[in-house]
Amino acid sequence: MPHASSCPPKAGVSAPPDCSGDLPFEAALAELEGLLARLERGEMELEASIEAYQRGMLLLKHCQRLLSLAKDRVKVVEEGVARDFSPEEAE
Repeated sequence: MPHASSCPPKAGVSAPPDCSGDLPFEAALAELEGLLARLERGEMELEASIEAYQRGMLLLKHCQRLLSLAKDRVKVVEEGVARDFSPEEAE
């Protein structure tokens, strides 16, 4: 996985989660909500809007992945399986 230094942000839009390591769900969701609000208000020029949209799609996929992993962890608990959960097992 590349580090943040290999994927610099563009036009005021931060680096995607796959470039910045582990971005917590709450932080990714907050950033996604902020981008959406800015897009809805029309605060950005066209190129910045496209980059924000791209960033938003990366954040959405990142959040979906984290939610899927959380769902798998809950499933393990509900099934009463007494073992540690590894994200690699879910993929």
